[in-house]
Amino acid sequence: AIQAAGRERSSDLLSELAAEGQASTKRQRCIRLFDLTASLLSILEASCGHASSLLAETSSEVLVSRLVDCLMHSLVLAADPAAPLFAPNKASAGQARGLGLPNANRGALLFPAAGAVRALGRSLGFTRLASSSSFSPAPLTFLASLSFLGPAAAKAPAFPAVQAELRTLEEEARGAAVHDPHLEGGAEEDEPPEHMLDPLMHTLMRDPVTLPASGQVVDRSTILRHLQMSANPEDPFSRTPLSEAQL
Repeated sequence: AIQAAGRERSSDLLSELAAEGQASTKRQRCIRLFDLTASLLSILEASCGHASSLLAETSSEVLVSRLVDCLMHSLVLAADPAAPLFAPNKASAGQARGLGLPNANRGALLFPAAGAVRALGRSLGFTRLASSSSFSPAPLTFLASLSFLGPAAAKAPAFPAVQAELRTLEEEARGAAVHDPHLEGGAEEDEPPEHMLDPLMHTLMRDPVTLPASGQVVDRSTILRHLQMSANPEDPFSRTPLSEAQL
Protein backbone atom coordinates (compact mmCIF):
# COMPACT_ATOMS: atom_id res chain seq x y z
CA ALA A 1 0.00 0.00 0.00
CA ILE A 2 2.86 2.37 0.86
CA GLN A 3 4.65 1.55 -2.39
CA ALA A 4 1.45 2.07 -4.42
CA ALA A 5 0.82 5.41 -2.73
CA GLY A 6 4.35 6.52 -3.53
CA ARG A 7 4.02 5.59 -7.19
CA GLU A 8 0.65 7.33 -7.45
CA ARG A 9 1.89 10.54 -5.82
CA SER A 10 5.06 10.56 -7.94
CA SER A 11 3.08 9.92 -11.11
CA ASP A 12 0.59 12.72 -10.37
CA LEU A 13 3.23 15.34 -9.67
CA LEU A 14 5.48 14.34 -12.56
CA SER A 15 2.49 14.41 -14.91
CA GLU A 16 1.68 17.94 -13.76
CA LEU A 17 5.31 18.94 -14.38
CA ALA A 18 5.22 17.49 -17.89
CA ALA A 19 1.88 19.18 -18.64
CA GLU A 20 3.28 22.58 -17.69
CA GLY A 21 5.96 22.12 -20.35
CA GLN A 22 7.86 25.13 -21.57
CA ALA A 23 5.37 27.52 -20.00
CA SER A 24 6.60 26.59 -16.53
CA THR A 25 9.34 28.68 -14.98
CA LYS A 26 12.31 27.05 -13.29
CA ARG A 27 11.02 28.25 -9.92
CA GLN A 28 7.61 26.64 -10.42
CA ARG A 29 9.20 23.38 -11.44
CA CYS A 30 11.55 23.47 -8.45
CA ILE A 31 8.60 24.02 -6.10
CA ARG A 32 6.81 21.05 -7.68
CA LEU A 33 9.89 18.87 -7.22
CA PHE A 34 10.22 20.07 -3.63
CA ASP A 35 6.63 18.97 -3.05
CA LEU A 36 7.40 15.60 -4.64
CA THR A 37 10.50 15.13 -2.46
CA ALA A 38 8.60 16.00 0.71
CA SER A 39 5.82 13.56 -0.19
CA LEU A 40 8.24 10.74 -0.94
CA LEU A 41 10.11 11.37 2.32
CA SER A 42 6.80 10.98 4.17
CA ILE A 43 6.23 7.68 2.41
CA LEU A 44 9.79 6.62 3.22
CA GLU A 45 9.16 7.46 6.88
CA ALA A 46 6.14 5.13 6.92
CA SER A 47 8.10 2.45 5.05
CA CYS A 48 10.94 2.51 7.58
CA GLY A 49 8.44 1.88 10.35
CA HIS A 50 7.25 -1.32 8.67
CA ALA A 51 10.48 -2.69 7.24
CA SER A 52 12.43 -3.77 10.33
CA SER A 53 12.20 -7.48 9.45
CA LEU A 54 13.68 -6.90 6.00
CA LEU A 55 16.37 -4.47 7.16
CA ALA A 56 17.36 -6.70 10.08
CA GLU A 57 18.81 -9.22 7.63
CA THR A 58 22.61 -9.16 7.43
CA SER A 59 22.40 -9.09 3.63
CA SER A 60 20.72 -5.68 3.66
CA GLU A 61 23.75 -3.57 4.70
CA VAL A 62 23.92 -1.88 1.31
CA LEU A 63 20.22 -1.02 1.51
CA VAL A 64 20.62 0.40 5.03
CA SER A 65 23.63 2.47 3.90
CA ARG A 66 21.69 3.88 0.93
CA LEU A 67 18.72 4.73 3.13
CA VAL A 68 20.94 6.53 5.63
CA ASP A 69 22.71 8.42 2.82
CA CYS A 70 19.36 9.54 1.39
CA LEU A 71 17.96 10.61 4.76
CA MET A 72 21.12 12.42 5.88
CA HIS A 73 21.34 14.27 2.57
CA SER A 74 17.76 15.51 3.05
CA LEU A 75 18.44 16.53 6.65
CA VAL A 76 21.68 18.34 5.78
CA LEU A 77 20.03 20.10 2.83
CA ALA A 78 17.11 21.33 4.92
CA ALA A 79 19.31 22.32 7.89
CA ASP A 80 21.82 24.29 5.80
CA PRO A 81 21.35 28.00 6.67
CA ALA A 82 22.45 28.97 3.15
CA ALA A 83 20.44 26.31 1.29
CA PRO A 84 19.37 27.69 -2.14
CA LEU A 85 15.86 26.32 -1.59
CA PHE A 86 15.26 28.86 1.17
CA ALA A 87 17.53 31.70 0.03
CA PRO A 88 15.77 34.93 -1.11
CA ASN A 89 14.30 34.79 -4.60
CA LYS A 90 16.52 37.66 -5.73
CA ALA A 91 20.23 37.98 -6.27
CA SER A 92 22.31 40.02 -3.83
CA ALA A 93 25.98 40.85 -3.37
CA GLY A 94 27.91 37.62 -2.91
CA GLN A 95 24.77 35.45 -2.97
CA ALA A 96 23.05 33.84 -5.93
CA ARG A 97 19.30 33.94 -6.38
CA GLY A 98 17.50 31.25 -4.40
CA LEU A 99 14.14 29.55 -4.66
CA GLY A 100 12.68 31.73 -1.92
CA LEU A 101 10.64 29.10 -0.06
CA PRO A 102 9.51 30.23 3.42
CA ASN A 103 11.94 29.16 6.13
CA ALA A 104 9.18 27.21 7.88
CA ASN A 105 9.00 24.91 4.83
CA ARG A 106 12.22 23.28 6.02
CA GLY A 107 10.01 21.15 8.23
CA ALA A 108 8.49 19.45 5.17
CA LEU A 109 11.86 17.76 4.64
CA LEU A 110 13.21 17.70 8.19
CA PHE A 111 10.33 16.04 10.02
CA PRO A 112 9.74 13.00 7.77
CA ALA A 113 13.48 12.45 7.28
CA ALA A 114 14.04 12.59 11.05
CA GLY A 115 11.05 10.30 11.58
CA ALA A 116 12.57 7.75 9.21
CA VAL A 117 15.93 7.99 11.02
CA ARG A 118 14.13 7.41 14.32
CA ALA A 119 12.23 4.38 12.96
CA LEU A 120 15.43 2.86 11.57
CA GLY A 121 17.40 3.63 14.72
CA ARG A 122 14.87 2.04 17.02
CA SER A 123 14.40 -1.09 14.92
CA LEU A 124 18.03 -1.67 13.93
CA GLY A 125 19.96 0.25 16.58
CA PHE A 126 21.56 3.66 16.09
CA THR A 127 25.04 2.13 16.17
CA ARG A 128 24.28 0.27 12.94
CA LEU A 129 23.11 3.50 11.32
CA ALA A 130 26.22 5.30 12.53
CA SER A 131 28.42 2.86 10.61
CA SER A 132 27.46 4.77 7.45
CA SER A 133 30.05 7.45 6.59
CA SER A 134 27.30 10.03 6.00
CA PHE A 135 25.63 9.63 9.41
CA SER A 136 25.77 12.75 11.58
CA PRO A 137 23.66 14.09 14.48
CA ALA A 138 24.41 17.73 13.54
CA PRO A 139 21.27 18.35 11.40
CA LEU A 140 19.17 16.73 14.12
CA THR A 141 20.55 19.35 16.54
CA PHE A 142 19.29 22.06 14.20
CA LEU A 143 15.92 20.31 13.91
CA ALA A 144 15.50 19.92 17.67
CA SER A 145 15.85 23.68 18.17
CA LEU A 146 12.74 24.21 15.98
CA SER A 147 14.01 27.76 15.44
CA PHE A 148 13.10 27.67 11.75
CA LEU A 149 9.40 27.52 12.66
CA GLY A 150 9.48 31.04 14.10
CA PRO A 151 8.46 32.43 17.52
CA ALA A 152 4.73 31.85 16.96
CA ALA A 153 5.23 28.07 16.87
CA ALA A 154 6.67 28.08 20.39
CA LYS A 155 3.24 29.09 21.71
CA ALA A 156 1.56 25.98 20.30
CA PRO A 157 0.44 23.48 22.98
CA ALA A 158 2.27 20.57 21.30
CA PHE A 159 5.57 22.46 20.97
CA PRO A 160 7.24 21.25 24.24
CA ALA A 161 6.34 17.60 23.61
CA VAL A 162 7.59 17.68 20.01
CA GLN A 163 10.81 19.39 21.05
CA ALA A 164 11.41 16.90 23.87
CA GLU A 165 10.98 13.98 21.47
CA LEU A 166 13.39 15.55 19.00
CA ARG A 167 15.94 16.15 21.77
CA THR A 168 15.75 12.46 22.68
CA LEU A 169 16.30 11.50 19.03
CA GLU A 170 19.30 13.85 18.85
CA GLU A 171 20.84 12.38 22.02
CA GLU A 172 20.41 8.82 20.74
CA ALA A 173 22.01 9.72 17.42
CA ARG A 174 24.85 11.64 19.07
CA GLY A 175 25.56 8.74 21.41
CA ALA A 176 25.80 6.35 18.46
CA ALA A 177 28.01 8.71 16.46
CA VAL A 178 30.80 8.61 19.07
CA HIS A 179 30.50 4.88 19.69
CA ASP A 180 32.91 2.59 17.87
CA PRO A 181 31.29 -0.87 17.57
CA HIS A 182 34.69 -2.39 16.74
CA LEU A 183 36.20 -1.52 20.11
CA GLU A 184 35.90 -4.28 22.66
CA GLY A 185 33.78 -3.42 25.68
CA GLY A 186 31.91 -0.66 23.85
CA ALA A 187 34.52 2.03 24.56
CA GLU A 188 33.96 5.48 23.12
CA GLU A 189 36.45 7.42 21.06
CA ASP A 190 37.18 11.12 21.47
CA GLU A 191 35.39 13.64 19.27
CA PRO A 192 37.58 14.57 16.26
CA PRO A 193 38.83 18.17 16.04
CA GLU A 194 36.48 20.61 14.31
CA HIS A 195 38.92 21.23 11.43
CA MET A 196 38.81 17.51 10.55
CA LEU A 197 35.03 17.51 10.12
CA ASP A 198 33.34 18.04 6.78
CA PRO A 199 31.59 21.47 7.02
CA LEU A 200 28.53 20.22 5.11
CA MET A 201 28.02 16.70 6.51
CA HIS A 202 29.76 17.20 9.88
CA THR A 203 31.44 13.81 9.54
CA LEU A 204 35.15 12.95 9.70
CA MET A 205 36.83 13.75 6.36
CA ARG A 206 38.54 10.76 4.79
CA ASP A 207 39.73 12.45 1.56
CA PRO A 208 39.78 16.25 2.11
CA VAL A 209 39.96 18.59 -0.88
CA THR A 210 40.18 22.40 -1.03
CA LEU A 211 37.58 24.15 -3.19
CA PRO A 212 39.44 26.58 -5.49
CA ALA A 213 37.03 29.54 -5.27
CA SER A 214 35.96 29.59 -1.61
CA GLY A 215 39.03 27.91 -0.12
CA GLN A 216 36.78 25.67 2.01
CA VAL A 217 38.01 22.16 2.77
CA VAL A 218 35.43 19.39 2.33
CA ASP A 219 35.46 15.64 1.90
CA ARG A 220 35.78 14.57 -1.74
CA SER A 221 32.74 12.27 -1.53
CA THR A 222 30.58 15.12 -0.21
CA ILE A 223 31.45 17.60 -2.94
CA LEU A 224 31.20 14.96 -5.67
CA ARG A 225 27.69 14.05 -4.49
CA HIS A 226 26.79 17.75 -4.46
CA LEU A 227 28.07 18.26 -8.03
CA GLN A 228 26.28 15.18 -9.32
CA MET A 229 22.94 16.31 -7.89
CA SER A 230 23.20 19.94 -9.06
CA ALA A 231 21.72 21.13 -12.34
CA ASN A 232 24.38 23.86 -12.41
CA PRO A 233 27.45 22.47 -10.57
CA GLU A 234 28.88 25.14 -8.30
CA ASP A 235 30.85 25.74 -5.12
CA PRO A 236 28.21 25.48 -2.33
CA PHE A 237 29.95 28.27 -0.39
CA SER A 238 30.76 30.87 -3.08
CA ARG A 239 28.15 29.84 -5.70
CA THR A 240 30.81 30.00 -8.41
CA PRO A 241 30.93 27.31 -11.16
CA LEU A 242 32.83 24.20 -10.13
CA SER A 243 33.70 21.00 -11.99
CA GLU A 244 35.09 17.66 -10.83
CA ALA A 245 38.28 18.36 -12.78
CA GLN A 246 39.01 21.35 -10.51
CA LEU A 247 39.15 19.22 -7.35
